[in-house]
Amino acid sequence: MIDITSADMQLKLLTSLPIYVQDIPVLHISLNHIADMGYRRYNELLHILSMQYMQVKSSDGSKETQIDAFDYLLLAAYRNKEMREIIYSAFELFTGCRPAVNRQDGCFDFPGTKFQRITKEMYADFQLVLKERNGIRPDDEVDENPLNEKARQLLARRRELREKVRKAKRNKEGSDITLADLVSILAGGLKMPLHEIMEYDMYQFNNQFNRLRIFKDYDVNVQALLAGAKKEDVNLQYWISKIDTGEADS
Repeated sequence: MIDITSADMQLKLLTSLPIYVQDIPVLHISLNHIADMGYRRYNELLHILSMQYMQVKSSDGSKETQIDAFDYLLLAAYRNKEMREIIYSAFELFTGCRPAVNRQDGCFDFPGTKFQRITKEMYADFQLVLKERNGIRPDDEVDENPLNEKARQLLARRRELREKVRKAKRNKEGSDITLADLVSILAGGLKMPLHEIMEYDMYQFNNQFNRLRIFKDYDVNVQALLAGAKKEDVNLQYWISKIDTGEADS
């Protein structure tokens, strides 16, 4: 299993170079690229390769069965022309190569390329790198795999509470802050040209945005202390520190 928190991996994520899972590249997708293709389309293709499981109905529609995401991708690509095109487009975007479903061996091949195949055994590692590189934190994952009905209810309740928090933030702020707003904020905060920020991928963007937040918080808290605030009332995190991406700021 790939250690996404290792020093080597964290350094790779700051580059624009492909990150390989065995011999399959996970590409750097810049904000420029996302803007060109459309943010909605980007998220649609990212979701297809990021999901954990799918609920599939029986042929008569009377029963639903939960199947592993990789098995679903194989099944959908084999049976449904429209879904096959979406799945192939997703792999093409994030790996740079168009696959072909290999039903017999249960994998995706990359005919005409130097790359071999994506198998079920390596797919968890592929997803891990894909999600991290594209800014999906574990708490943000859209699919979960409850072990039983009680766990499913708890997860559903958690999603409901998170949605209430998001709505409260929207009501307080008047409207959602868009990705375009965040890009503009980061460019202003770092005093960098917009076109340079637009070359970041989502991991790099989140990394720099969180670093800016820590720096600004540190500066504000230092000023508060100098103005006479009590030390115990100020949460002073030194800006040369690890980035904490806790749920409180999501």
